[in-house]
Amino acid sequence: MRGDVGRNEGRGPSQLHSVENTLCRFCPHMLIELSAAHLARAGDQLDDAFAFLSGLGYTAFELTSGGGLVPVAAPHDGDFWFIWRDDPVPAMS
Repeated sequence: MRGDVGRNEGRGPSQLHSVENTLCRFCPHMLIELSAAHLARAGDQLDDAFAFLSGLGYTAFELTSGGGLVPVAAPHDGDFWFIWRDDPVPAMS
């Protein structure tokens, strides 16, 4: 699943809340672009998006230049893989 949360539509984490049941039921791996500027236009913050997904059991990862995934230390702008806590982190190559 891929999404641009808050981009152009003027909606932020509400996009995620609208699919909460689907996320909890199927636990898809998600590639999500998060931008503080876009979220701010919708009245939201990066911390809120990360906290919502973490509360559902997701961990945020970033793709390294070597093709691996590393956990995100703190919320910031970028493209992130959100992976369900009980799923193994896939090898990216």
